[in-house]
Formats: sequence, structure tokens, C-alpha cells
Amino acid sequence: MLRWMLDVHLIWIYNNCMMNEMDKMKEEMAQDLYGRSRAVALAGEQCVKCGAFDLEWRDDISRREYAISGWCQACQDSFFTA
Repeated sequence: MLRWMLDVHLIWIYNNCMMNEMDKMKEEMAQDLYGRSRAVALAGEQCVKCGAFDLEWRDDISRREYAISGWCQACQDSFFTA
């Protein structure tokens, strides 16, 4: 039991460290590519790519993609249909 608890704790630590690194990488990429903070755009419900506000989503997949990329529906459409 103790070994299992230790394994679970180590996995949790690893996942949190990796997530922080991924968020840091996404933030740096957004700054480099768009000159905007991804974190600030997400907090303000703004598209990190084009700067649009009042975001609306076609479906749940698009809403989840926004949480990853920070792109509005129009930017997602232009990228994924190209």
C-alpha cells in the first residue's frame, strides 16, 4: 500500500511539473508568434492570435481547443480547414 501511494504521488509530481513546462512553452510561443500573452488572453476571453473578443463556439471540441491554443472559432477554422 505504501509503495502504491508513493508511486501515485510521484506520478502527480511529474504530471504537475510537465504541465507547468507545457504552459510555459505555450506562453512563450504565443508571445513570439502573436505578441500577446496566452494566459492574459484566456483570462480575458480573447483570441490570442487575432485579438477578437465575444467568442462563440460551434461545438465543445472547439471550446476545448481554445483552452489549448487560445484561438477563436474563426482562427481555428482557418487553420484546420487550410
